[in-house]
Amino acid sequence: MKSILLLCIGLGLTASFSQAQNQNPYFLDSNFADGGVAVGTNPPWGTLQYRTYNVRTMTIGADDKIVFSGNQSPLFSPLGISGGHYAITRMKADGTMDSSFAVNGHKVFSSGDNGNPILTMNFLKILPDNKMLYAGSQASNPIERYVVFKVNADGSFDNTFGTNGRAVISVGPAMWSNLQNMGVQNTGKILLFGSNSGPQTPFTTSISRLNTNGALDNSFGTNGVLIPNLGFNTNNVRYWMVKVLGDNSFLVAGTHTEATTTTEITHDFIAKFDADGILQTNFGTNGKVILPLINNERLSFQNKEIDVDNNGNIYVNCATNGGSTGVSSVLVYKLNSTGVFENSYGQNGRLTVPNIKFSSWYGYDALLQGDKLLLAGMTDTGMNAPYSLQRLNADGTPDLTFANPTNELTATRETYDHLYHLGLQTNNSIMLGGNGKPGSKAADSIFPVVLRFMELGTVQPPVDTGTSVVNIKDQSQIKVYPNPMRDLLYIEGIKEGIKEDFSVQLFDICGKLMLNGNIKATQAIDCSQLPAGAYWLYLKAANSPTVYSHKIVKQ
Repeated sequence: MKSILLLCIGLGLTASFSQAQNQNPYFLDSNFADGGVAVGTNPPWGTLQYRTYNVRTMTIGADDKIVFSGNQSPLFSPLGISGGHYAITRMKADGTMDSSFAVNGHKVFSSGDNGNPILTMNFLKILPDNKMLYAGSQASNPIERYVVFKVNADGSFDNTFGTNGRAVISVGPAMWSNLQNMGVQNTGKILLFGSNSGPQTPFTTSISRLNTNGALDNSFGTNGVLIPNLGFNTNNVRYWMVKVLGDNSFLVAGTHTEATTTTEITHDFIAKFDADGILQTNFGTNGKVILPLINNERLSFQNKEIDVDNNGNIYVNCATNGGSTGVSSVLVYKLNSTGVFENSYGQNGRLTVPNIKFSSWYGYDALLQGDKLLLAGMTDTGMNAPYSLQRLNADGTPDLTFANPTNELTATRETYDHLYHLGLQTNNSIMLGGNGKPGSKAADSIFPVVLRFMELGTVQPPVDTGTSVVNIKDQSQIKVYPNPMRDLLYIEGIKEGIKEDFSVQLFDICGKLMLNGNIKATQAIDCSQLPAGAYWLYLKAANSPTVYSHKIVKQ
């Protein structure tokens, strides 16, 4: 961690103040990577000299480490190339590479390594013990099957899972099995959602469950494979979004397609199953709810997970092509825990989100932050489009405490960014990730990009690992007042006759040192030159291992 240098140069301003005092409540965290932005170039991100690293997932672990996974290629391809090389990359919470994982934080899955060629790898879950499940499809011409890898926290394969850390799953008699999503129950059992088909075989969708060792769970469905009856006239269903709940029941959002002689009819739905795959008939109508459509629209489900708040309210985040209006937009459907639409949310439980576009190139993401919904995407689908980061209140109205004068943060790095993967760290910092170029001149490379946004006054500057930090409000000896203050700040409780002075420092909310010097008992600190805003105060005696901290506000 960075050290706080205690320089005894007398009271006074030591650096120009940060403009962040007049910015939004959330803004780029200057203590993260390079000014709030980390770009994963190669090297050091692995040994394969790739020109394209197309991010398919970004996940934040319980330890706040940042995990990317995606497709790599030595060729330039903004969309990525299916097959070839895939990778998991783990960064520390501060945006530096995590050398304790694989090779300098980077594990490459090359086609043919530990099994047959990999076709797609789109699903990653971090387990409570920091092991990871990485899943997709692999092929042995012409057979295609699900494949699930289990990786230890250090990046090695977990040899207790499948064969040398790899489980290959067949879910039907036909030659092609396509994995559509994955969930993990708190028992460690793995749910796989996908389809089985072939040239002469009807399309069949199923849910499978694996034991913790990667074998099919014979207590689930028939020999580990369940074909649910959702009440449609065919089984032509695709499962797009999944959420495993605390009691191991699970929600699934998907689409049923019904072909007629003249047209194709779709039914977009959300269904609820118990832990063993039985439809919950007390949810919606016989276990499912049809999502209402307007203007002959079609829905797109690029998000992989359904969001559920602490009250059991359900958020289905998707997008519409606009139907006959031709106006595409991101949508949020909100239902209560029993599958009834929250009519006060948007229009009868359906809310259109402005200023976020989507296409096959440009995705979107949504994530609950408490009872508020974060949404991310791009404001346009052209070159150098700005990203859009928004937050909505529980009733669907814009959260004007998130950004000023609206609820939206938007900017562009002008490097062909596709930023729409969301994550949260434990201090409530918002992570926005995706793909981009390291600079406008790098016209033939696409690398992972992640930005961190911090909330005003929530992040303290780092201190030496050899010191302990005590918040002044958690002790009774030292008192700081007034708070909020104007020009003078007083500190009481420093004992008269102490041999060494106390060092005092004020940092702005970006972590920049604003005031630095020494203080004696009863001495007032002149803060008249500081701009209004939030600050962190640090007090420390020269020979003491304790730093006293306090958040103060100047009016």
